[in-house]
Amino acid sequence: PPHFPGFTPFARRLSPRPPPSTMSADKWAIMKDGASSIASSQGDCVPKTRTCSFDPSALPFDHKTHTGVEVQPSDQLFSLVLSHLSKYGTVVEADATSFRMSQAEKTSGGSKHGSCCGGAAGCNSDAGPSLGNISVSLGLGVFRFSHRGRELRALHQQIGDPVGTGCGAQVLSGLVLFREGVGPSAARVIQEFLSELLAESERTAKNTFQVYRWHIQYQFWQRVSRVVARPVASVVLPAETSQMLVDDLEEFLSDGTAQFYQDHGIPYKRSYLFYGVPGAGKTSMIQALAGRFGRNLCYLSPTHPELSDDSLKSAIEKVPDNAIVVLEDVDALFGKGREKKIHQSPLTFSGLLNALDGVGNHNGLVFVL
Repeated sequence: PPHFPGFTPFARRLSPRPPPSTMSADKWAIMKDGASSIASSQGDCVPKTRTCSFDPSALPFDHKTHTGVEVQPSDQLFSLVLSHLSKYGTVVEADATSFRMSQAEKTSGGSKHGSCCGGAAGCNSDAGPSLGNISVSLGLGVFRFSHRGRELRALHQQIGDPVGTGCGAQVLSGLVLFREGVGPSAARVIQEFLSELLAESERTAKNTFQVYRWHIQYQFWQRVSRVVARPVASVVLPAETSQMLVDDLEEFLSDGTAQFYQDHGIPYKRSYLFYGVPGAGKTSMIQALAGRFGRNLCYLSPTHPELSDDSLKSAIEKVPDNAIVVLEDVDALFGKGREKKIHQSPLTFSGLLNALDGVGNHNGLVFVL
């Protein structure tokens, strides 16, 4: 990597199964017509089986004439869909009868898109300044909305009993999207909606950038906030240092450089190592570069005790498009002889290098260590 003054880029209990003759209609109950396709037993050792992600009796339409797509709560799309549907005018007015409101968490220059335990905070773009302290998200129910003139339906539900979590008692949420019709064509309509929603979430607006953090437990990039960018000139550094760094990154992101990398079969990515005393301007310069080049900023803490080689590789492979990946406090990981400084960390030196230089990284990815 190029070098700049001030910066160096570089037991389960088993029980015998009862004989078939002991089964009775009272012991086993299977709902007809695939209502929820649930087979349950009154015994403690027989697991419940669920083959349908919703209760058809709760739907105001015939589910057999619709195609349903389930979105898992641990997926980034879950919060994106809920946030999108909570925007004013998205849901059909007759269905806009159920919402959740809570005190909004303050973030630097933007609204928060993720909350505790995978919740989703909605954003009401029409809300006045006096309403900015209240976060609005989608409530429970069935909601109709349109995408490119095609009507879709969303079922936001809760499943099971409350369980204890780090955020208190929580009930598992579920989200199922429906499109009238059956077969691949109906599923493709939902797929197009989700694809556009994801692409829009990764698109940066002028003079702003979005901040992501890697969610270790659910293995996805959680969007944290949208931040107003600061100009590069506002970072207190020697002018020649700032200009040299901007020129190098500008040249790397040019079409000619991308074509050169492709013609020679070289992985198209760039890595920088920033070093300096606290307050030297490392973080400020990273944020300024993200705004200057319209890049998403993705923070990853390699010192996390649960971040293994495989988890780091997965994080790099799933990083949003058009991103700068910031690996924080890498100097705390290894010594000069590549020995571990944090013995509880499962991450190895070779695993770190493979994640940075491995096959499958996004084209044009920029790393800052």
